[in-house]
Amino acid sequence: LILGYKADLDSEVQQAYAKTGNIHVLSVSGAHVAIMFVLIGWATVFLRRYRYGRVLAAFISIALIAYYALLTGLSPAVCRAAVMISMGIAGKTWNRNVSMMNILAASAMALLLFNPLLLADVGFQLSYLAVAGLLVFQPVIYSWITTDNRLLNKLWIFCSACLAAQAVTFPLCAYYFHQFPVYFLVSNLFIILPVELIMYAGLALLLLARPGLIFMVKPVAWLLQNAILFMDRVLQAIEHYPYASIAKIWIGPAECVLLFLLVVLAFCMFYYKNKRYLQAALLCLLALSISISIKKISSINAHTITFLNVKKHTGIIFRQGDRAIVLTDLADTDKTYRYSIQPGLDSNGIEHYVNWPLDKDIATKSFTKDGVTIQFMNSYLLMPMQNGLLSTDHKASRYLYINNNTSSVLQAASRTPACDTLIAGAGLNARSVNLLQARAAVLKRKIIILKRNKALIIKSE
Repeated sequence: LILGYKADLDSEVQQAYAKTGNIHVLSVSGAHVAIMFVLIGWATVFLRRYRYGRVLAAFISIALIAYYALLTGLSPAVCRAAVMISMGIAGKTWNRNVSMMNILAASAMALLLFNPLLLADVGFQLSYLAVAGLLVFQPVIYSWITTDNRLLNKLWIFCSACLAAQAVTFPLCAYYFHQFPVYFLVSNLFIILPVELIMYAGLALLLLARPGLIFMVKPVAWLLQNAILFMDRVLQAIEHYPYASIAKIWIGPAECVLLFLLVVLAFCMFYYKNKRYLQAALLCLLALSISISIKKISSINAHTITFLNVKKHTGIIFRQGDRAIVLTDLADTDKTYRYSIQPGLDSNGIEHYVNWPLDKDIATKSFTKDGVTIQFMNSYLLMPMQNGLLSTDHKASRYLYINNNTSSVLQAASRTPACDTLIAGAGLNARSVNLLQARAAVLKRKIIILKRNKALIIKSE
């Protein structure tokens, strides 16, 4: 939380933060840099009494913020916050007018001049969108409700900031992470105080961790531990609420752009109160609905075989509409399955599927596996295993899939009957791939190397 080290985090804890829309808390971001800036300001306030104290405090603050950004790994969000805060410090020190939108644009330009590839980084995109949403949309949302109560006013300021940041980043979050946290506002309200306590107590613990200060360390450590446990328990409880998150949201780049335009036009409609923005928003909504409907219809009528790049494992999806048979050597609880095979099922709208091991046969109306021979509708596939070698009496097949480095299986490429395409699995080493390439060239067969692709999708009639 303080230094960006996440290797020891439990997967269940990470899942709770992700599903409640608080995964940003586990990554060092602009909020962490802002807290560091406040602490540095408190530590250097005495310098302002001297003649050149303001300038010295500015240099110290900028240097420490740069060091903290370096210490936490120079993520795009941290770099953005560090550059913006440094520019703000310089502007105020030398009595210049500070425009946050100008600083935001200038920091983006500086980072992109240093590394243009940051433009494609998810953290860079979300960080700048969130800040832009806070600067542009938060005042619009805040103006919807007015109150004279100071406590309620502060609460509404925070709620309006959450709504603005979530609204403007929702299209990208849906595109990259495929889910939407329904209770994001509630969860953010519950963790705002623990997060600040954890940051202050954690930094104090690091500074006070000395043998002679053990009497001061114990209460700080108690506060730190209980703040962390409280935050974890609250988020894990919210995660199990009914409809805590809308999952399996799969949209393409064009749909992401339409969704973003829809959000912007909705805010323009509320701000300018002009029916033209409402008409444009409805057109975007219509285009988005048509695009999703076409994708859904195409998905229902699709019959494909998908060979997935699952490194040293095998993952093949035989899809018939929204149903599929998954041929794999992985359990559905395995981490590799969740990150490599499950997204392939979800992105194609496959709701009903069966996982089938590689060493067992199966026979259904459209799918048959008999030893090394697989028939899916009108497509034939040969998949030799370590103890399942090919012979000349096997039927001619359109595809030969090899994902085993044993010499007996590799020799199957030269002994198999007529085969249109040879598929080299991602589990093959470089030597095996080179050997199969040479044999494919001699036999004049087409070869596809799965290691060089995320997946291979073949249409089946």
